[in-house]
Amino acid sequence: MVQRVDFYLLENGPPHDRFRLACRVASRAWQAGHSIFISTPDAKAAAAVDELLWSFDQGSFIPHSLLNDSEKIIDKTPIVISDQAPPPRYSDVLISLLDQEPGFKDQFQRLAEVVGGEEQSQVLARERYRAYRTQGLDLHHHSLPKV
Repeated sequence: MVQRVDFYLLENGPPHDRFRLACRVASRAWQAGHSIFISTPDAKAAAAVDELLWSFDQGSFIPHSLLNDSEKIIDKTPIVISDQAPPPRYSDVLISLLDQEPGFKDQFQRLAEVVGGEEQSQVLARERYRAYRTQGLDLHHHSLPKV
């Protein structure tokens, strides 16, 4: 069951900055000892996040894999990315790049909603915020001017 929901809201910037922000959130969560599942809207977005995790921070290595990689690899990787629902064994941190409430969010302890700066993304995020508030979840909001 989700114990905490953090909304990371970009105040402006191109839609692709949302992926870069997800990488920053994943990096910090990993450094804090968490395992992370990054949920993307489609395979193209999953590939883009995968690529960014290799390059967004030149000074560090962030271990990650795509869910469709070998099971040997994903079992040993703290950050997994996919446009599919996660297997039940994932339960720590969910980073959502979806524009709707993840149907599988309740298998995670924490949910990070990464919201882009474009108007439609923010409108949909406000709807999710209201839904989570109605569910009685512990909500936190972080506004960021840019990544």
